[in-house]
Amino acid sequence: MPEKLRPAQKENVFSKVKVPSYAGPVLFLTIALITGIFFYFKKHTVSQEVKEENSIDKTLSAVICQTEKCFWLNKEGVSFNEGAKVSGNMVTVVEDKTNKELKVGDKLIDPKTLGKINFLKEELATKFEIKLLDIKTEDSNYSDFDFTTSEGWVLRLNLSENIYKTLETLKQSLVEIKKSGPTALLDYLDLRIQNKVYYKFK
Repeated sequence: MPEKLRPAQKENVFSKVKVPSYAGPVLFLTIALITGIFFYFKKHTVSQEVKEENSIDKTLSAVICQTEKCFWLNKEGVSFNEGAKVSGNMVTVVEDKTNKELKVGDKLIDPKTLGKINFLKEELATKFEIKLLDIKTEDSNYSDFDFTTSEGWVLRLNLSENIYKTLETLKQSLVEIKKSGPTALLDYLDLRIQNKVYYKFK
């Protein structure tokens, strides 16, 4: 009687593959090396970011506020902190009525414009005896500003113009306006357009 054929068993090719004894340690070292490189660059990047943050001048020069959010600025116009609104008249506070996005670490205002605001504030107080209560802008370019005085009237200026010429125009305008009535009765004085003076009494 013929012998029954038995199906051939499948040969496991992997059983014949010999894994070198050093493969495990090599694999471990490779993973360790890749992981080390990853964390090195991550640490280096974070350290660089911290270094850049620490290099920012944090001397308070002005504050820009959008409703409840206030950003502290250095003299370069760079925001280094988001904090509370500064009270009093020692630090310049600008109320931003635009919808532009403000972030800590960004240059929020041109340093020349910021310098003009602080200079103007000082000049008005010392040479014109005009005290400012608040400063507002609805101009996303930060050129047009409304300065509310302690007498209640608003001085509207374009700070892209020469600040010395603006102050000279203001001086001459106030002389003429006072011939018609006290400045306390003013509603606003608008000098935003060069060589034009607009004003209105209450």
